[in-house]
Amino acid sequence: MLFLSITSFDALSSPFLQKRAAASPLAKGIELRLDLFPKIDLEELGKFLKTKKWPVLFTLKKPSQGGRFSQNEETREGLIEHLLSLKPDFFDLESNMRPEFIKAAIQNYPDTRII
Repeated sequence: MLFLSITSFDALSSPFLQKRAAASPLAKGIELRLDLFPKIDLEELGKFLKTKKWPVLFTLKKPSQGGRFSQNEETREGLIEHLLSLKPDFFDLESNMRPEFIKAAIQNYPDTRII
Protein backbone atom coordinates (compact mmCIF):
# COMPACT_ATOMS: atom_id res chain seq x y z
CA MET A 1 0.00 0.00 0.00
CA LEU A 2 1.27 3.47 -0.85
CA PHE A 3 0.88 6.31 1.64
CA LEU A 4 0.90 10.09 1.28
CA SER A 5 3.48 11.36 3.76
CA ILE A 6 2.30 14.30 5.90
CA THR A 7 4.61 16.33 8.16
CA SER A 8 2.24 18.73 9.97
CA PHE A 9 -1.38 19.21 11.03
CA ASP A 10 -1.66 22.04 8.49
CA ALA A 11 -1.07 19.50 5.75
CA LEU A 12 -4.13 17.58 6.90
CA SER A 13 -6.47 20.34 5.75
CA SER A 14 -8.97 19.07 3.22
CA PRO A 15 -7.89 21.21 0.20
CA PHE A 16 -4.21 20.35 0.67
CA LEU A 17 -4.94 16.66 1.13
CA GLN A 18 -7.18 16.61 -1.96
CA LYS A 19 -4.40 18.18 -4.06
CA ARG A 20 -1.86 15.66 -2.74
CA ALA A 21 -4.25 12.79 -3.42
CA ALA A 22 -4.80 13.99 -6.98
CA ALA A 23 -1.04 14.22 -7.52
CA SER A 24 -0.54 10.69 -6.13
CA PRO A 25 -3.53 8.67 -7.35
CA LEU A 26 -1.96 5.36 -6.32
CA ALA A 27 -1.77 6.35 -2.65
CA LYS A 28 -4.39 4.63 -0.53
CA GLY A 29 -3.40 5.84 2.94
CA ILE A 30 -1.87 8.71 4.91
CA GLU A 31 1.43 8.46 6.77
CA LEU A 32 1.82 10.95 9.59
CA ARG A 33 5.58 11.49 10.03
CA LEU A 34 5.15 12.54 13.62
CA ASP A 35 8.89 12.94 14.15
CA LEU A 36 8.71 15.81 11.63
CA PHE A 37 5.66 17.50 13.19
CA PRO A 38 6.54 20.74 15.01
CA LYS A 39 4.42 19.48 17.93
CA ILE A 40 2.63 16.20 18.61
CA ASP A 41 -0.87 16.91 19.91
CA LEU A 42 -2.49 13.66 21.04
CA GLU A 43 -5.94 15.24 21.27
CA GLU A 44 -5.77 16.55 17.69
CA LEU A 45 -4.51 13.20 16.46
CA GLY A 46 -7.40 11.45 18.18
CA LYS A 47 -9.91 13.82 16.55
CA PHE A 48 -8.30 13.28 13.16
CA LEU A 49 -8.46 9.50 13.49
CA LYS A 50 -12.19 9.68 14.24
CA THR A 51 -12.87 11.54 10.97
CA LYS A 52 -10.30 9.93 8.67
CA LYS A 53 -11.28 8.66 5.26
CA TRP A 54 -8.14 6.68 4.49
CA PRO A 55 -6.02 4.23 6.51
CA VAL A 56 -3.50 6.07 8.70
CA LEU A 57 0.10 5.10 9.42
CA PHE A 58 1.97 6.69 12.34
CA THR A 59 5.75 7.00 12.12
CA LEU A 60 8.06 8.31 14.87
CA LYS A 61 11.61 7.77 13.70
CA LYS A 62 14.82 8.47 15.59
CA PRO A 63 17.83 10.07 13.84
CA SER A 64 19.63 6.75 13.31
CA GLN A 65 16.61 5.66 11.25
CA GLY A 66 16.40 8.87 9.21
CA GLY A 67 14.00 10.67 11.52
CA ARG A 68 14.12 13.70 13.77
CA PHE A 69 12.81 12.48 17.12
CA SER A 70 15.77 13.52 19.25
CA GLN A 71 14.69 12.55 22.77
CA ASN A 72 15.91 9.35 24.41
CA GLU A 73 14.52 5.94 23.54
CA GLU A 74 12.63 5.57 26.82
CA THR A 75 10.73 8.79 26.07
CA ARG A 76 10.07 7.66 22.50
CA GLU A 77 8.70 4.31 23.65
CA GLY A 78 6.39 6.09 26.12
CA LEU A 79 5.10 8.37 23.38
CA ILE A 80 4.63 5.42 21.03
CA GLU A 81 2.51 3.74 23.74
CA HIS A 82 0.28 6.84 23.91
CA LEU A 83 0.08 6.99 20.11
CA LEU A 84 -0.83 3.31 19.89
CA SER A 85 -3.67 3.89 22.35
CA LEU A 86 -5.24 6.16 19.69
CA LYS A 87 -5.59 3.04 17.48
CA PRO A 88 -4.07 4.10 14.17
CA ASP A 89 -4.49 1.54 11.39
CA PHE A 90 -0.70 1.07 11.09
CA PHE A 91 2.40 1.94 13.09
CA ASP A 92 5.93 1.85 11.70
CA LEU A 93 8.32 0.42 14.31
CA GLU A 94 11.99 -0.24 13.63
CA SER A 95 13.14 -3.85 13.84
CA ASN A 96 16.02 -2.86 16.12
CA MET A 97 13.72 -1.66 18.92
CA ARG A 98 13.63 -3.69 22.12
CA PRO A 99 11.99 -7.02 21.24
CA GLU A 100 9.95 -6.86 24.46
CA PHE A 101 8.52 -3.51 23.43
CA ILE A 102 7.55 -4.72 19.95
CA LYS A 103 5.98 -7.90 21.38
CA ALA A 104 3.96 -5.86 23.92
CA ALA A 105 2.83 -3.44 21.20
CA ILE A 106 1.57 -6.29 19.05
CA GLN A 107 -0.20 -7.98 21.97
CA ASN A 108 -1.68 -4.85 23.57
CA TYR A 109 -2.83 -3.15 20.36
CA PRO A 110 -4.18 -5.91 18.09
CA ASP A 111 -6.23 -3.47 15.98
CA THR A 112 -3.08 -1.66 14.84
CA ARG A 113 -0.91 -3.39 12.26
CA ILE A 114 2.76 -3.05 13.14
CA ILE A 115 5.01 -2.66 10.12
